[in-house]
Amino acid sequence: MRSIRWKKKYQTGTPEVVAQKRSLMNSLNEIAMTSSKVEHCQDLTDSYYRFVGMLETMLSQAKSSIDQYEGEIRQFINNEFPLAALNGSACHDCGMCDYFEKQVRTWEQNH
Repeated sequence: MRSIRWKKKYQTGTPEVVAQKRSLMNSLNEIAMTSSKVEHCQDLTDSYYRFVGMLETMLSQAKSSIDQYEGEIRQFINNEFPLAALNGSACHDCGMCDYFEKQVRTWEQNH
């Protein structure tokens, strides 16, 4: 999985909003970095890229608190987790599904 690079177009809103955006981006980059160390299922990669796509739209549009997207983030979590591959034949038992969900939920709870 690739890390997300900070783009100038994300630099919108107050310093607090920019800090929220960077925090979420850092959480996702931690997932990408950690996943590169273990073999994981395709479902995890697909889910990550769906979330990144959603995030990139949010980062470009959010001028006020990124909390305005809390409902979309919560819906994503509820729809995606647990991943379909978890404990199935495609599962690599790598722990990344739990790690991904934990990272996103922790970010959500802190903002």
